[in-house]
Amino acid sequence: MKNFALAAVCGFFSLSGYGQYEEILTSNRPSIAISAWTIGAKTFQLENGVNFTTASSTGVKAQDLSDELFARIGLSERVEANVTVGAGNSATWLGGVRSSTGLNLWTLDVGARLKILKGNRFKPDLLFQGSFRTWTKSGYDPGAKLLLATNNTFGLFYFSTTFGAAFPNLFGKADFTYAICPEFYVRKNISVYAEVFGWFDDFNHPGFDAGVAIAPINDLQIDIYGGYITGGAVRTAFGEIGISWRTDWRKKSQ
Repeated sequence: MKNFALAAVCGFFSLSGYGQYEEILTSNRPSIAISAWTIGAKTFQLENGVNFTTASSTGVKAQDLSDELFARIGLSERVEANVTVGAGNSATWLGGVRSSTGLNLWTLDVGARLKILKGNRFKPDLLFQGSFRTWTKSGYDPGAKLLLATNNTFGLFYFSTTFGAAFPNLFGKADFTYAICPEFYVRKNISVYAEVFGWFDDFNHPGFDAGVAIAPINDLQIDIYGGYITGGAVRTAFGEIGISWRTDWRKKSQ
């Protein structure tokens, strides 16, 4: 999010990395706060979620059904490249009359992330994610997003934050966002979380969500979560179910 991240990129590319590959996959899902880990070298990971969102105000109701796929490939222990592709359908009721957009491409982002700092309890893990947006619901609409993610680990308890700057177009005014997410591991493969998120220019109307993630095997995670956004004239609620899957060629090359 901050300019120092650009300098960090130049410095860390030349350093020997520490292991980021974990026994059980680490996924961005299901919280809005992103993971402060890369997936590790010689690793490919897919994260997919189907989302249902409903928003309503006086006399107007809207419902969105969408699917978003996040593909990640580890270029080194600290660096990965990623692509986000999403599609969806939006329906609106106005005065009892329904209209629908039909199925359209909603998201096409290309990005990369860099692990800046490896944490230990009170010293946070620190990660930078940058992405270039080419497409939105409205069609071709270039923009950019910068995210700075942190994580502190205290045994089975994780505390994560993500702070972002989203540029509606490449040279427009940025929207600054936040997400704060405490997470607890019931077992090493089962976690639950509750989260608050929002926009700094609308700080009085935060959103809340909570969910659970289960990894039945090391390379597979399934999750479900739901939440709502408070305040204002529009009432918004959402729910999502997702899956993350990983494969690697690390062992095969050793």
